[in-house]
Amino acid sequence: MKPPVLPPAPVDGYEIRWWSIESYARGLVIEGHMARYHIHCQWKDEPDTGRTGNGVAFVHQWMMFHNGRFTGRTDGWDWPTRKATGWENVYATRLEAASALVEHIKVRIKDCEVELGGLRVRLAEAIKEAGTDGS
Repeated sequence: MKPPVLPPAPVDGYEIRWWSIESYARGLVIEGHMARYHIHCQWKDEPDTGRTGNGVAFVHQWMMFHNGRFTGRTDGWDWPTRKATGWENVYATRLEAASALVEHIKVRIKDCEVELGGLRVRLAEAIKEAGTDGS
């Protein structure tokens, strides 16, 4: 995905959404991301923080969300254009991310098949060396 093109001036409540493929112990998963810009918003007036009370106001900041959860903030309207790396590894829609995940898994399967072939050769060599039938 290319970096998003922003309106020329800050827009209160402007949102950017993107998806990525992340690797965890449980395997590859699609993760959702969102950034919402605030020119000036009191903490208590932003329900998506999941928190109550009087926190520090959002002033010319992007609220960052990961899978729907508020995770932090970053400064400056031009943040998406200053983000030097990372846009090349994300997707504009969940469908694009799912298609990329399918292709990634296909490549991984081929890699595993090559590795499995090598293990079978090594097993045959070990069986021969051990003088057993491999049971």
